[in-house]
Amino acid sequence: MSVYPEHKSDPLIEQGFGLDGLGFGQVPGQDYYRNTPGIFFQDNSELVKQFYYSGLKHLQEGNKEEGVKDLEKAWRLAPNQIPTAVALSNIYLKDKKVENSLDIAKKLQQAQPSVPHGFIIEGFSYQTLGDDKKAIAAFEKALSLGKGEPSASAALAEYALRTKDAQRARSLYLDVLKYNPGHTRTLFLLAGLDKNSGDTKEVEALVADALRKAADDLETHNQFAQIYEVLRNYSQGIGELDKALKIQPDDGYTLFAKARLLASDRQLDAARDILSKLSATYPKSANSRELEARIALEQNKPDEAVVLFQEALKLNDNTPLAIELAVALIRAGKTDDALAVLRTRINSEPTNVSLRAFYAEQLRRNKAFDEALLQYEEIVRQNPDNIAVHNNLAWMLGQKGDIDSGLRHSKIAYEKAPKDPNIADTYAELLLKKGAFAQAEAILLKAYEALPNSNSVRLHLSEAYLQLNKRDQAKKLLTELLAQKGNFDERSQAEELLKSLSVN
Repeated sequence: MSVYPEHKSDPLIEQGFGLDGLGFGQVPGQDYYRNTPGIFFQDNSELVKQFYYSGLKHLQEGNKEEGVKDLEKAWRLAPNQIPTAVALSNIYLKDKKVENSLDIAKKLQQAQPSVPHGFIIEGFSYQTLGDDKKAIAAFEKALSLGKGEPSASAALAEYALRTKDAQRARSLYLDVLKYNPGHTRTLFLLAGLDKNSGDTKEVEALVADALRKAADDLETHNQFAQIYEVLRNYSQGIGELDKALKIQPDDGYTLFAKARLLASDRQLDAARDILSKLSATYPKSANSRELEARIALEQNKPDEAVVLFQEALKLNDNTPLAIELAVALIRAGKTDDALAVLRTRINSEPTNVSLRAFYAEQLRRNKAFDEALLQYEEIVRQNPDNIAVHNNLAWMLGQKGDIDSGLRHSKIAYEKAPKDPNIADTYAELLLKKGAFAQAEAILLKAYEALPNSNSVRLHLSEAYLQLNKRDQAKKLLTELLAQKGNFDERSQAEELLKSLSVN
């Protein structure tokens, strides 16, 4: 079978319990606002402070409109204050009011040209607009005004990582820690970078040193727990959360984080115990139910997972959660119910290509080829550059015997991704069915070089050899393929080909 990509299992099931966060345990996003000092200059009137703090209070209570009004009043009275500028620009950027944010940046730069905050706001504003060149220039200017400034450094490191320059990103993080020893957000980012590189010795020493000097408070222990979670040192992270719970035993954020780390440490029953209590304490929150459902799937208890996902979906109706419910239903043997969930979702979100592709793949797996073809054709109509969909559509058309249509889609995919061995395998399989054996052989040889252990590639290359009367090469490859222990999809076809060699 040459459907791309080749999945050994469903990634939704395997996504685990890590840093995807579900509310209580959300890892803070890469923004600088949380690192900005909340102080005012002495010459400001009490009225400015009153509007500022009133605005924050309204926002915390969920009254965004009144919160913005008060912050805007504070800014009009004193358009030089960093805390107001930061809070207001953050809101403007989330609302895509970039010009408003840029206006704040320029006024702050004029009022305080020697501090980096106005340029940081400018950088994030241009980043929101997609103007990376201007964003980088603004962040560089901010960094020139504040050596090791954490937010500008983190933003520039993100750009460096986009260009695969991990060394530059690491240098920026280390520079932050030079001027801001123990800066937890930077330690978190450095831990993630070093964990990916496979060498965490230095960052572990930096974290240990910072922890010895850190404050004994709820937020600090949670931050270090997140760092240890990135380093996959779950027991140390759980230890930090236990310290936090001694300070505030009923803190929902900390309890959720502990459940997540316990699950990552394979203490699944202990994690579920905490989550069930959180669900009782926070009956309107979907987060604990969603995570417990994932754990139930990990425990191979899909029926329990279905119930929990259904409860979570009632509290927080969203498509990713609906997809996870569908996965649980499939695992529970309720494929028709799963397809019904997905079908209903598509009716309400007809332009959601990822959702439709997932639905089409489930239809294909259940051999509902006619409906799957309709879904893939709709995806191609909406997104004609989707390589994987062209490939999968080509494979199904081939299975139905429509070789010419299959080749048309497969050629599109192959021309867009000629070095992808799975794409090449699908194209070659259809060329074999069309009788273009030499062309198929050339393509398959390159695919075999890239994926020498692919059963599908080896089978199709053996078939090409056989059709080109290269019997020795075909026999050698088929013998190697069939030497594998256990069953696999291509075994019966390989046995038939090898048998035909013996007969002839």
